[in-house]
Amino acid sequence: MDRQLSSQLPTVGVSGVAALLAHLNRLGVSARIIRLRTGIESEGLSPESRIPLSNYHALWQLALEENRDPALGLTLGRQNEPHLMGLVSSLARHSDTVGEALREYSRLAGLVNESMTIELHDGPEPMGGDGQVCLSYLYHFPEFYCPAECERALLLMLKRCQQWAGQSIQLSAVHLAHAPQGPESLYRKAFNCPVYFDEPVCRVYFSRHYLSYPMRGTNPFVRHALRQQADLLLNRIKTSSLAEKVRSVLLDDPDASELSLDRIAERFHLTRQSLIHRLKAEGVAFKSLLEKVRFERAKHLLKQTRLTNSEIAVALGFSELSAFSRAFKRWSGLSPKAFREQLCV
Repeated sequence: MDRQLSSQLPTVGVSGVAALLAHLNRLGVSARIIRLRTGIESEGLSPESRIPLSNYHALWQLALEENRDPALGLTLGRQNEPHLMGLVSSLARHSDTVGEALREYSRLAGLVNESMTIELHDGPEPMGGDGQVCLSYLYHFPEFYCPAECERALLLMLKRCQQWAGQSIQLSAVHLAHAPQGPESLYRKAFNCPVYFDEPVCRVYFSRHYLSYPMRGTNPFVRHALRQQADLLLNRIKTSSLAEKVRSVLLDDPDASELSLDRIAERFHLTRQSLIHRLKAEGVAFKSLLEKVRFERAKHLLKQTRLTNSEIAVALGFSELSAFSRAFKRWSGLSPKAFREQLCV
């Protein structure tokens, strides 16, 4: 990763960190081990603490190793512990309806995790048909993508909305951007709907009428105070780096054929030359940025999905498998096959 981008590695809020620390504490893992393995001082966190994404990822890896449960994300997603709710969840809890709560989650996703965007789509495809809405989780740093973290986030969102509304919410389908981490029956039982793996984006689908479900016991005065605090914190963490914004757009677009300089410039309302010059001023070349994004997506697909190398080559916009293999060896020093075999050692 470019030094320019590495220095701007995003952060996560303390609520998700607190949930993992509580889980590790239940397993008897000491604060010293946590600090040595993750760099996180478990006893010195405040409600406004921000943890670098790399440290948060290390915390998840430690939790998975200590628990030895591949379905840990589903296990933690069922544990709706009110005392561990962060600012965004507390604000969502005091929304008037489920739809308003989900829109607050989407708007303030950066407070929870700067490397993630949540989008609520209410309309035609890719929602899957009339009367359906779709909630998408877009992860912008594939090298730090954690299937368990994604599964916890999706299931916990569902459980909380059901509890706050006091009514069941039946999902139509769940799409996950990784291979199953345990028996597929666990996923069907957890989400109570069909679950599809190795998808381009993590999504949940459900009927539009759930958006109008009223929340129970909301307090408009608490909502107003929490929204003011959330907006203040959101403004603090916003980045002005064009390179990081371009990188996010490149990672969000599942169609590699769209990843062109002209299309990206159009997205930012810039001319082709203006985009090149502004990226150059930040020490980044578009071609280098695109190469790094392709490499990150390739590693993610090789690690987390069961797609064949040929299918991955097509997904990344390569005309043939040999071109992808040459590029991946140039990036990593290994062929895609050797990279996957190394993961199994």
